[in-house]
Amino acid sequence: MPNKKSVIGALCMLMTAFCWSLGGIVIKNTGQPALLISCFGALAALLFHLVFYRGKKIVIDKFVILVAVVEVFVRLTFIYANKHTSAGCAVALQYTSILFVIFFEAVQNRALPGWKQFLVVAAASSGILCLFYDGMRNDSILGNMAAVASGLFFGAQFWLNTKEQAEPVSSMTLSYVISSLILIPLLLQNRNPIGVNDMFLMGLNGIVVCGIGGCFFNKGIGHIEAFSANLICMLEIVLAPLWTYLLLDEKLSGLSLCGIAVIVMSVVLNLFLSKKESV
Repeated sequence: MPNKKSVIGALCMLMTAFCWSLGGIVIKNTGQPALLISCFGALAALLFHLVFYRGKKIVIDKFVILVAVVEVFVRLTFIYANKHTSAGCAVALQYTSILFVIFFEAVQNRALPGWKQFLVVAAASSGILCLFYDGMRNDSILGNMAAVASGLFFGAQFWLNTKEQAEPVSSMTLSYVISSLILIPLLLQNRNPIGVNDMFLMGLNGIVVCGIGGCFFNKGIGHIEAFSANLICMLEIVLAPLWTYLLLDEKLSGLSLCGIAVIVMSVVLNLFLSKKESV
């Protein structure tokens, strides 16, 4: 019988996956460029963040600034990807972050990954190649490249936040501040009128996808093992394209579906291998 804490953790991770999966449909319905969506959403997320984490001390140092800058690029590249490729491809390619974590750890340890990690990298790379080949046929190559870049930054964010000197809440808050400051010149130079619908959707992206999704994640990760948390969060790969299919009739080709399936299996394989090694 699962205990109460593990049930709460699982429910929080389910809500995390749900909130994060809404990003694609919200972004695709917003008629503004990726940078403006990212910065406006960050402002909304910052306001939510300051209320939810009120009273919590914010630490500012070189490491926190580094992680904050990385997180700014995670959001920007992911939003750009959703603008230029399917939601399913964007999410699946962002989860290639595991490949970059393997790379970062290999550099840190000054040792090549083991054969199991090479197997994961090879499998995931074949899935990526499927998506890129399909992208060349339907003009979504730039979106796929941005999604891989988002995976790189997402992997760096995860890897850096495992360090002893990491301050995840401080870094996230500072990343929202940085993006919010960039918003000011963007609004002054923007020639595309921002309607009520765009403002609502950009705010929704900031508050629900980033703010509430992040809070559920931070709450849940403390009550459930990392292995289970990662598996539950991967529901985002299923939910994101489901929403865009139901609401925007966005369909994935057979090759893209195969590529996504291979990437998902690679991520799950890496999770199982990591769990087995830690036992």
